[in-house]
Amino acid sequence: MGLKYLRIGRISTTHGLDGKLKIHPTITDLSDILKLERVYLLNKGEYVSLELEGVSRLKSEILIKIKGFDDVETARKYIGKEVFVDRSDLSELKEDEYYIADLYGLSVVDCDGRILGTINDVIETGANDVYSVHMENGKDLLIPAIHECILDVDVENGIMKVHLLKGLLDEDSN
Repeated sequence: MGLKYLRIGRISTTHGLDGKLKIHPTITDLSDILKLERVYLLNKGEYVSLELEGVSRLKSEILIKIKGFDDVETARKYIGKEVFVDRSDLSELKEDEYYIADLYGLSVVDCDGRILGTINDVIETGANDVYSVHMENGKDLLIPAIHECILDVDVENGIMKVHLLKGLLDEDSN
């Protein structure tokens, strides 16, 4: 992977009076997150390492207690900040698995090498994800994340090669 850090969420609010922060996660598998000893915040273009005293889960969100954040006023200053982890602290992905955060902004090309657009959203449907590709004409093309459609994902080079099933691309909208 080219990027050292992976965005795992955004601090949404404080929790309690002892400096805990609530994170709205942008990843689905939280098992690695609950074992973390440190997180990183982006400050003026630099990643700042923060040691954790504790991590827990609260419904669909993550609670973190950062060492030295002992009151709600200190913690409140970080609301809205994005939270990152070092990829080396996470389990290795299986073949054909990707972090959703890595898919945003990928250029999508078809089998003929025609650039279709860039991924601007990943919609989780339950059965399979659907990639929303923003095209030059301003419309969004929805591509199911299935093997018949997704031929290759090259996160390092920022390219996803796809096969469009009949009916996915309305030729009149080009």
